[in-house]
Amino acid sequence: MATAKQAVPGVMREMNLGQASTAQIADLYKIAQARTLDSIPSGFQPYFEALKSGKSVTWFDFETTGLNIMQGDIPTEIATMTLHPSGKVTHFSTILQTGGRPVSPEGWKIAQQYGGITREMMEAGMPLGEAAQKLKGIIGEGVIAGQNIKAFDVPFMQQLFNRAGIEAPAALYDERLQFDMLHAMRKASGEKFDSYSMSAVEQRLGLFNPDQHRALADVWTELNAAHKIAGLPGTPVPRQIFERLRGTPVGPAADFAEGVRKKAATPKPPKELFSSSERSVLKGAGHEALEHAKGFGKTLMGFVKKHPYMAAGAALVGGAMIIDKMNEARRRPAYSMQITPAQMNQTYHRNRVYV
Repeated sequence: MATAKQAVPGVMREMNLGQASTAQIADLYKIAQARTLDSIPSGFQPYFEALKSGKSVTWFDFETTGLNIMQGDIPTEIATMTLHPSGKVTHFSTILQTGGRPVSPEGWKIAQQYGGITREMMEAGMPLGEAAQKLKGIIGEGVIAGQNIKAFDVPFMQQLFNRAGIEAPAALYDERLQFDMLHAMRKASGEKFDSYSMSAVEQRLGLFNPDQHRALADVWTELNAAHKIAGLPGTPVPRQIFERLRGTPVGPAADFAEGVRKKAATPKPPKELFSSSERSVLKGAGHEALEHAKGFGKTLMGFVKKHPYMAAGAALVGGAMIIDKMNEARRRPAYSMQITPAQMNQTYHRNRVYV
């Protein structure tokens, strides 16, 4: 089991947290076995076939220095969540070393801007050979899954194994062992939406990613989005996500995690894949709320820079306030945004569990 390395001074998030814990979705495989073909959303049949076959399914996500592997972009972080036929869920997360490959100034800027990953963090990360061996053991003979993995994550994973000189799992070269949620969602919705990015999917499904653009949180969000669409049990939030945000397993972040754990066990699948009403949220009065949210977000970021240890709590408060104001805007087109500390505290406690 990998352990957390000493955090670089000035960096909130810890690294190499590894498979520190397991959770249970005891009946997931039994539920999949019992589902008939006509009850499975179009595009999700391959996922159910994987579960019915009794194979493990490893959801994974890379964070990178950019989008183009052919122009030298490299992975900065990898995370996995594996569903086992026994009902257990295990997860793994680590920041990667560069493997001696140069990173452009723009690449470092992207890594830090989107995920807060710095040069110092990667220097202290996991060597590529060690990461490849770990991933080979995790995936084994099972199936891999994720959002847009065929075009993006799989090539980065193939490159990691090639550079490490380690034979890759069969799933990386056999598309029958790959479930790409992007393709499934497009098929299920009939290609009728403008965007299938994870942020757009989160909005439509009412999900909340607690640490966007960090690999473990992105994997958890992708898996639970797919399960919500398919009417399958959700998975608990890995506690490491919140420990990394606050640097401590107590406080608002831990409370939030516990709330999600309880609700994720018995999700209610949506009546429709995507509600048409959700598409109007960003229009009309909702647009006004977003404009207010931008200004509020700048104020919030200034607060976090001065008080980094309160980042998780501030983010939850900010998210709750923005959602609250957008809902208000949909009911009442024009309003004056007057927010007092008491209102912020009240809104946080009313909205702190989103899933």
